[in-house]
Amino acid sequence: LQKIAKIKTEQETLKKQTEEGKSKKIHLAKNQEELSKEMNTLQKELQELRKKNMALENKHKMPNTQAYEENIKQKMKESQKALQEGKKKKAQKAQKNTLEELKKLEKLLQSIQQSCEKEKSIENMEALRKILENLISFSFDEEKLIYQTKETPRNSAEFIKIIQQQNKLANDGQIIEDSLFALSKRVVEI
Repeated sequence: LQKIAKIKTEQETLKKQTEEGKSKKIHLAKNQEELSKEMNTLQKELQELRKKNMALENKHKMPNTQAYEENIKQKMKESQKALQEGKKKKAQKAQKNTLEELKKLEKLLQSIQQSCEKEKSIENMEALRKILENLISFSFDEEKLIYQTKETPRNSAEFIKIIQQQNKLANDGQIIEDSLFALSKRVVEI
């Protein structure tokens, strides 16, 4: 998203320079070519992101942005060609269309990012709910064990079972602690 915003800002600056007509056409065409190269880099990064998403076990829903990417590249080429030929009106129109496509692409990627963040938030709430359920269950089991310990004579064979249950509860408590710690690494608020 940052790269798209950067390209969009630079494209807006280039459009203003083209409208003002103060810069030489060679300079403007060179700037448009640099923006095209940045767009190519962005397109490669988005392709790599799509490949990584396909490799994931739980794939995220990613809309197809390739059409937007190709339109942007095409409009940038049209603008560059028009600038080289000295056709300012045609270049301005192509730059305007490029900006519109960049805004659409940016909006689409922002919606993807927001849905991923919402999905992650739901997963984190679900994990926290499970941890709390386990903690409540752990607490009741511990209270039950304390009561059994008070009721059982020290020299009884039942006391060995109580010690084994206490060890199991200690392990369960460690698992709950580890789960909460792992969740706290993902969610700063915890």
